[in-house]
Amino acid sequence: MNQVRATEDYTPEDIAELRKVLSDLLSSCTALVDQYGTGGTWAPSPNGILAELDDSAALFADLSRLLSRSRKGVGRINLKVRQRCLGQPCDRASKVLSGPASVWLP
Repeated sequence: MNQVRATEDYTPEDIAELRKVLSDLLSSCTALVDQYGTGGTWAPSPNGILAELDDSAALFADLSRLLSRSRKGVGRINLKVRQRCLGQPCDRASKVLSGPASVWLP
């Protein structure tokens, strides 16, 4: 899929939304660090290695969910920008699409 992207394609609202998605990700990761360890160091389980393995699986699941949610958020923002650009000519898209017809022919 071609990406129609240039700095001027992003509105201040798009940028604010992107920064919120990324800030939420970092805040959630910080909460996970506090939940599963101390100061970024894994806290061994007092219940043995099997409990520790279960905790690690839960950590990976939590991280996966966080990353997926953030990736989808960024994707939604990019999709909105792309739709806006393709719905109305933006500088970069209009330059690409206004070239000679021979560019489109094999």
